[in-house]
Order: sequence, then structure tokens, then C-alpha cells
Amino acid sequence: GTPRTAALAERHPNGLTPWLVAAWRGSDSVLRWMLDEGVDTAVVSDNAMGASATHLAVIGGHFTTLHLLLTRGVADVLARDKQQCTPLVVAAQYGELMCAHLLIRSGADVHAVDENGDNALHWVAYKGHYEFVELLVNGVGQPPKDQTAESHAKAIDSADNFGQTVRPKRPCSTARSALGSSTTHRRARCACTSTAGRRAPSYSSTT
Repeated sequence: GTPRTAALAERHPNGLTPWLVAAWRGSDSVLRWMLDEGVDTAVVSDNAMGASATHLAVIGGHFTTLHLLLTRGVADVLARDKQQCTPLVVAAQYGELMCAHLLIRSGADVHAVDENGDNALHWVAYKGHYEFVELLVNGVGQPPKDQTAESHAKAIDSADNFGQTVRPKRPCSTARSALGSSTTHRRARCACTSTAGRRAPSYSSTT
């Protein structure tokens, strides 16, 4: 390729290319320029996350950036990172309601689960993002034909790989012990508030 395209493919030590950094930081004008230059939009971060530009725009809470990626046809709302999180699951983790609205309107799967069997509603329940609940249960605009009362109940009562549901019927001793001091449990490992979380270390050197 040309020196210009080669420069756009260079990676920071944190595993991000300029395209991914721009998505994460919400640099819409830079993204437009890169798109005109023919940047590789399918690239993902070369780190423990394996995040796409769509994931990173959501992590940064950049609604306009996500909208840009969608309107230019380079956003994948069904993309999976290395922990099998979709952009919608990430939006639930970070409390990015407007991004979640846009993702669902664009075809995101509200039932998609990460590697631990957690869907967006599990994460909303864990993080306490109450404003997400109606969106995830009822969807946006006209509900799909299969969105019946039965499917709503199934979504709410679905259990993840640890046996935890959005509304557990009884305390789970396994979950209680795992949520204690363990640093290997999925909640401690994935929580964005933790300095040892999967999201934070990949970007701390660029802030």
C-alpha cells in the first residue's frame, strides 16, 4: 500500500490503530477523512479486548460517532469482541442508553450473550442502569413479531452460566461467594469501574 495507508495501519502499543483511536475518542472529522482515504474499517484491537470501532465508539459514549459508522455502512452491530460481547452488551455495561437505542434500531440482538452467558439485561441489572430495562424488554418502536409476553418473561428469567437471573428467585451461594473477594469472577474481571477490568488497561496509556 501507499505510505498513507501504511500509516493508518500502524498500531499503538495498546493495540489500537488510528482508526480505532478515533472511534474511541469520538473524532468524527478524523473518521470521515480516514474513510475517504480507504482505511481498513474491519480492523479490531490487537489486545485482550479485540474490539471493533463500533465497540469503541460505544465505550466512549459517542452517539454521533456510532451514527456516523452506521450511516457509512462500516458499523457491525452484531460484532463480537474476544469475550463475545456485542456492542449492545457493552452499551449495557457502560450505561450508554442513547447508543443502545441506536444499536437496537439498527438491528442489534437484545438476546445476544457474552462468553459467560450474560445478555444486556443481565448487565443492566448488575450495573443498576434502570433506564435500560424498558428499552431492552420492549424494544424501540414496533416490537418484532416474536416479542410476546412469553418471550419477555423468558428474557427476564434467563440464567447466565453462573445460574444468575435478572430477578433471582432465591439467593445463590455460588454467586455470593464468587462476588466476594474473587478477582477472577466475571463481574470483577469485566466491571468497568475496576482498574484491573478488561476495558480500562487497554486505553489508560492514551488518556
